[in-house]
Amino acid sequence: MGKQTGIIFYTQAGYTSKTCPKCGFRPNIKFKYGSIEQSKDLLKNLDLFEYDKNKDRFIIKYSLSNFKNKQNNKKEKENVLYKNIKPKDTFEIYSNVIRHKWKNKRIKSEVLPKGVIIHGSTEKGTILRYDITKFLKSLFDNNNIDYSRNLQKQLVDNKLDSRFFKDLLYGLFLMINIRDSISSETGPESDKISCPSCLFDSTDGFQSKEFNGDANGAYNVARKGKIILDKIKQYKHDHGSVEKLSWGDLYVDNEEWDKFTQKK
Repeated sequence: MGKQTGIIFYTQAGYTSKTCPKCGFRPNIKFKYGSIEQSKDLLKNLDLFEYDKNKDRFIIKYSLSNFKNKQNNKKEKENVLYKNIKPKDTFEIYSNVIRHKWKNKRIKSEVLPKGVIIHGSTEKGTILRYDITKFLKSLFDNNNIDYSRNLQKQLVDNKLDSRFFKDLLYGLFLMINIRDSISSETGPESDKISCPSCLFDSTDGFQSKEFNGDANGAYNVARKGKIILDKIKQYKHDHGSVEKLSWGDLYVDNEEWDKFTQKK
């Protein structure tokens, strides 16, 4: 007990460090290679994939309803918040972000594509710095794709090999993630939030405070705590007391979390 006495509350930590504190965006679809056909099906389901010449960036627009399984057999939970609020369905993300990724091998700079440079390296591996816009441009140029027109149609109709789709989906995977962490063992240390949707960058601070990935996790855990308090209040309103309140009644699922963080 010592010098500190208090109460510890538990909540689901899912996406707390990967939810934008400004707009509520989080990675919500998977850009992962399975096969050429699966990759093309994924690209077909996007509402938009095009190059914005004026701002020199790629734009992806998608609707979650095009990706989720239409048959939802999940049992309805009790004590659910925001029942009358429809979850946000359509999202737009942009490629003008920088990402870093650790590779478990030494990599020579001359073998890297345009838009990728070595940020730091040790005997154990290398950290690569990805300029996502330049990386995608290089990928399209090397495969004779004119990204200034009908990009989405070319990606679906053209005969492209598995290596192309693996690289493309990897670039999109990096793009949609918002937490960018770099270990101090391999170069300048960094841990920031960089949102591909509203372009929030935590290096500029948040609510006049210094802000990084860990701070974002703490902030969002506290916001989940606010949801739990609302669930307790709702349960008491519906049942008259909280004597029979269960752990399940305090569970915060991803849909509730998204409704809370994305509402204006």
